[in-house]
Amino acid sequence: MRRPAHRWLLLGAVFLGCVGFGLWTTALRRTAAALERGDLTTAAAIQNRLAWFHLDDADQRYALARALVAEDRLDDAIAQYQRALAREPRGEQWAALAAIHRGRGELEAALAAWDRGFELNRNRRYLHRASEMLLKRGDRERSFAYFERALLVDPPSARVHAWIAAKAESMGLPRQQVHHLRAALGFDPSLFRLRQTLAWLLATQEDPQLRNSAEAVQLAEALVDESARRDAATLDLLATALASDGHFDEAVRVAAEARDRAERDGELELAAKIRERLALYRIGQVYREAAPAPG
Repeated sequence: MRRPAHRWLLLGAVFLGCVGFGLWTTALRRTAAALERGDLTTAAAIQNRLAWFHLDDADQRYALARALVAEDRLDDAIAQYQRALAREPRGEQWAALAAIHRGRGELEAALAAWDRGFELNRNRRYLHRASEMLLKRGDRERSFAYFERALLVDPPSARVHAWIAAKAESMGLPRQQVHHLRAALGFDPSLFRLRQTLAWLLATQEDPQLRNSAEAVQLAEALVDESARRDAATLDLLATALASDGHFDEAVRVAAEARDRAERDGELELAAKIRERLALYRIGQVYREAAPAPG
């Protein structure tokens, strides 16, 4: 008697499964038909009923969300995106949701959506979009942080850190610029221009936490030696670092040498700037860079 009972139970389960599958596929077809004729309310209602049994379809919810956006029904679109993402999260759909929030001026919601999308597919474009939006809002620090994360998707290298340092400079963020210059030189200590830029920042910053005059002198002396004292800009750098470190007599001597070299090489604009700095050193004053303008 047990075997027939088991067979009936099995047949009943198969029958119910077939009926359920048939109802599910019918519901999906009805949703597709409603979407095709633009009846978005019906499509949403069908998907919501399916959700009671966790049978709603992510693809159809995403299609429904896009259609709602096209009709400017953004609150409904956001709800559909959220339900679809809970069902089957996808990076590009998080980015689509972020675009809605950005259009509505919802900064933090857009950033959160871009972050979630990036976690899924490591698409750096999401971080660049977040960076651009933050920069337009005037939040340079957070904007740079997103740009930094985007570039560091690639394995860190001297070139990657140099790019990030250049971005920090364009955005008027010297602390971040110094950090990435040091990181780049950690990969390749021989990079002449990066050492030159780092030394100038360390010698001329108003912020005492960033300024390191002694290190700037060491860097500049090595650069002057490498250029055989034939580069006016490098001599100017050494003079500036010496003055910053309190060695004004030596700074005057080196600055005069830099001025003469610039004039001999026809670098008249640089020679004029060196003369201005030389005048400061002669009266015991250091040269400080003005605060960088935000990019």
